[in-house]
Amino acid sequence: MTETSFDPTDPASYPHWADERVRYSDTDALGHVNNNAYGVYFETARLHFFLDSGIKLGKSRGAVVVRITMNFLRELTWPNDVRIGTRMTRLGGKSFTYAQALFVGDRCHATAETVSAMFDLETRQSFPLPEELRARFASQV
Repeated sequence: MTETSFDPTDPASYPHWADERVRYSDTDALGHVNNNAYGVYFETARLHFFLDSGIKLGKSRGAVVVRITMNFLRELTWPNDVRIGTRMTRLGGKSFTYAQALFVGDRCHATAETVSAMFDLETRQSFPLPEELRARFASQV
């Protein structure tokens, strides 16, 4: 198990990026983006990160979210285009932790830390992190 420290609000901390557009339907009665929409933005970025990193999402094996913690730093409004950065921060035996941050320009509006575990969809059990993924992410943690 390894871990790294970094500034989660610094765009330079993230090697992987995904873009999203704030939809009007993401706003609530207060006129800003509802906290539930952030989960969707982080999910979209997470799935792009998985696909680009070789974490297979398929019929037999994949990765599942075990825990997610979000911090809301600045109000987000419609209309806006956002960028979500993702980086690996910890590699365990069967699980891994990654950090994400949502930016408008260089201003961080929210951060998230997520723990996911490798998961076999047939046996419904976790399994060890494949060595090729461990090697791919070793430079980030």
